[in-house]
Amino acid sequence: MSGPHFFSVDMMMVTSINDLHGWEPGSLVKGERLMRCKLASTHRLFDLYGWAQISQTLLTLRVSKEQEHFLVLPEGLAYSEVTGSSLVKVNLLGEVVEKGSTNLQVGTDKFSLHSAIYSARPDVRCLLHLHTPATAAVSAMKSGLLPLSHEALLVGDVAYYDYNGVMGEEEDRMELQKSLGPTCKVLVLRNHGIVALGESVEEAFYTIFHIQAACQIQVTALCSSGGEHNLIMLDRAIHKPNPTGTVSWAGSTFGPLHKSRTGEHEFEALMRTLDNLDRVAGAADKQRHPDVPLPRHLFQLLRGEPKALPDQPRDIVPPACPGPSPGPPPGGTCLEHLPRKASRRHLI
Repeated sequence: MSGPHFFSVDMMMVTSINDLHGWEPGSLVKGERLMRCKLASTHRLFDLYGWAQISQTLLTLRVSKEQEHFLVLPEGLAYSEVTGSSLVKVNLLGEVVEKGSTNLQVGTDKFSLHSAIYSARPDVRCLLHLHTPATAAVSAMKSGLLPLSHEALLVGDVAYYDYNGVMGEEEDRMELQKSLGPTCKVLVLRNHGIVALGESVEEAFYTIFHIQAACQIQVTALCSSGGEHNLIMLDRAIHKPNPTGTVSWAGSTFGPLHKSRTGEHEFEALMRTLDNLDRVAGAADKQRHPDVPLPRHLFQLLRGEPKALPDQPRDIVPPACPGPSPGPPPGGTCLEHLPRKASRRHLI
């Protein structure tokens, strides 16, 4: 799937991602609220793009290197239902440390793969496992991921591992560590999809987005060309990828010096997309339940803006696009025609 699937607001984004207002479990560490919202948002983005899986995959985030605790989706929740408080915090063995706002359990067998990767790679903070038809198809090809597109070059080095579905034996963990190496950020699980490794949620999502695009291009090209021998491969030494959002310093031409990390700006833009959907759903829910305060926006969390008080106005629902440009997609909103007050509060 190359783009998001837009559904009506009544079918998605009904429960706000940031539902942590008034939720005060004793085991929260510094920065965990933001991490919970980021990982919950990633689940919603997977659902929005049509990548959601009922089973077999997990999206996880390391919240504490000192204690080796991780956030994970409990079994029984759809990706479209995930909120910040519903995520479960587990240790390296998959044992529950903080159950979140539900009574659902965590699949320790599924988490065993993530546990093995986190153990082998202390630099990794986030793991995203994608098992779409395109990524599963490429993982089943002997050739693996081919350098057919700019997206494939952006992915960088790729490791391959013959995954049998479980990681119960120490021998399996050692073999995985040997295959993965110390720096690789993409792991192809033979016949089981692809895992993106990131030092942040933003980097992991940036990588998995381009992996999906590269796999879709490869599957389409192979189907339409009659075979690999009819395709033009890109030489990595000649065709240099042009990544955006890498760790670099902007020159004075663009104003003050600003350091950005891989995928940071793209992820913020996607958070604004979720905020727009959440605002429309929140406004509809506010009409049904006027006494329930509206949630704090994700973009405000990312930027570290002061927390809004419950009695302050928080949401401005943009009108339909009145200009010459096409209107917003069904269930979406038009960023170009946000009211001036809304753009200042939510986008700056």
